[in-house]
Amino acid sequence: MAALVKQCFPGYTPDQVADYLKHYAEQREAPDPNNTWGHGFAVLPPPGTELPPDFESSCGGTITADSTVQGQWMKDCNSETPAPGQGGSGARLARYYTFTLTENADVSLILESDDAETVLYLREGIGVRSGEPMESNEGESDYNYRRASVQRSLNAGTYTIEATTYNTGETGSFTLSLSVARDTTPPPVAGDCGIADVATDGSSVTGSWGNDCQSEVTADRNARYYTFTLDQDAEVTIELTADADEPVLHLRDGDSKTGTEIAKHEGFQDEGYKRAEIVQDLEAGKTYTIKARTYSEGYEGPFTLTVSVAGGTCGVPVATAFAPLGDNLLWVAQYDNATGDVSVYDPSGTFSLSDFPTNGGVSLSGVINNLAHVVSGGIYWIKVIQNQTVPLSGETITLYAGFNPISWP
Repeated sequence: MAALVKQCFPGYTPDQVADYLKHYAEQREAPDPNNTWGHGFAVLPPPGTELPPDFESSCGGTITADSTVQGQWMKDCNSETPAPGQGGSGARLARYYTFTLTENADVSLILESDDAETVLYLREGIGVRSGEPMESNEGESDYNYRRASVQRSLNAGTYTIEATTYNTGETGSFTLSLSVARDTTPPPVAGDCGIADVATDGSSVTGSWGNDCQSEVTADRNARYYTFTLDQDAEVTIELTADADEPVLHLRDGDSKTGTEIAKHEGFQDEGYKRAEIVQDLEAGKTYTIKARTYSEGYEGPFTLTVSVAGGTCGVPVATAFAPLGDNLLWVAQYDNATGDVSVYDPSGTFSLSDFPTNGGVSLSGVINNLAHVVSGGIYWIKVIQNQTVPLSGETITLYAGFNPISWP
């Protein structure tokens, strides 16, 4: 038998020939070796089989992500894990492979063999050959137990795979595959997002913090940016709320994410830091940038931003204010006592001065202006087609078919 091995592998030394025969021998009785059979029944592997690089000194090696290795179960390396279904007696042959993840990932392991029933063990650490595994699989019945697989979400780190057999003493070849599914979400990039417009009419904007947009100034804090422009000088109130994290507000001059900071607020202590607010007198004709960011590093989640102008300086855009009326609205008009002028918002195109109520000493000048905003406390005439009860500026108001004078809340 030794001569046949030497004939196939003329470069082998006598020790390598002996090792070859021992490692490929089929065990006949436990323990292995024993005084009756020695290392077992000598078997020559198929022609062309070569000794693996770790034949003499090692039980395995390394495996890289998204790769496949081919190995041999030979008698130079035993499993240190008790054999399943056999009372833990008898030695099973094994090979060990380590791999390292540099980031969290979903990992899939597949062990296949045509020669033996397969078992997989996954353990955390380098070269860990014993102890309770993180995951294990003793073969799949659909593959006659000659295929074992493990799927697991793993943190960055180093892990050891044990590829072994179900039965003691089984030798043969196997294939081990490692697939790694990494998170394809791009890493956070500071300022990787645009600046959105926000209305100043008191309506709320619902946004969400995510790793796609980070603060240009405060490291590792997620942020969103908004701009607005004032038609007139005004006192502006900016409110930012969030249920899960502590919101932080920044107000900057201009339309830049890194413009001069005008004001900042990190939330009210008595409200659990869940609401931040800035109240600031601002100039007309200028653009301002709001940065709504998280207090906590890397937080992702929803928030609500509201920008409003106090005292009716700019007011609420009339189209926004009366949007709840829909097609029932004919027009909205406001009378100026000092000039006799009428300002009108006429989405239906039906307004005429002859329609405007002139009771109570109203004297019309004949001038019709465009009504762009409604302001708190202002008196407006609203003409609707039919009765309607709607919420306007946070209050429920009932309007009747025809003319309705209201004071804007």
